[in-house]
Amino acid sequence: MVNGDSYQFLAYLEFQPDATKPRGNHYHAHKTETLYLISGRVRAVYHDLDSGERATMTLEPGDLVTVQPRCAHVYYALEHSQAVELANRPYDPADTHPYEMAETI
Repeated sequence: MVNGDSYQFLAYLEFQPDATKPRGNHYHAHKTETLYLISGRVRAVYHDLDSGERATMTLEPGDLVTVQPRCAHVYYALEHSQAVELANRPYDPADTHPYEMAETI
């Protein structure tokens, strides 16, 4: 998945297409996180709060994305999906800032 970087956090994630809400709708002020999709398909929506740039993409197994600090993100499961999240610092709930985003296709 990754080679040469140091990580201080690892989480296994599952995405359910029938979930009452998507995963995310937040940003981190300090944490850089990397998401590796193991299985399934997920629509990812990103919004860079500094540049204003927006991106929407469909993640498929084997995709690896890095989310920089101050990039809001939300994930919609298109089917049951599994992923691993890695981060460059330990989990800190104070570094998770809500940021509601609507899905854009």
